[in-house]
Amino acid sequence: AQAGAVAPFEASARAFVYHVQFEFAYADWIMPSLGAANLAVAAGAVLVVVACFLPLRIAVLCTLSVLCIDILLLGGMAVAGTPLNTITLISLLLALALAV
Repeated sequence: AQAGAVAPFEASARAFVYHVQFEFAYADWIMPSLGAANLAVAAGAVLVVVACFLPLRIAVLCTLSVLCIDILLLGGMAVAGTPLNTITLISLLLALALAV
């Protein structure tokens, strides 16, 4: 063996990498698709419920106004630099409920 030679890496070595932000990485990764699905289901529910009490044309207009409110909220979040995470998605869904 040569002096100062480095021992080869052992295949049986085990390592565990952890950081506090790793817990939220999957939630942050899936949040845009989850948020879009939740907002779409909520908008569909608004359409169905409003269509029960008003003519279909007016129900569609009401649903479009709710969708415009959501788009404005998402645009405001983008301008303010607010990330889309669990808390902001809950806030968006509450804003949708209050817009109705």
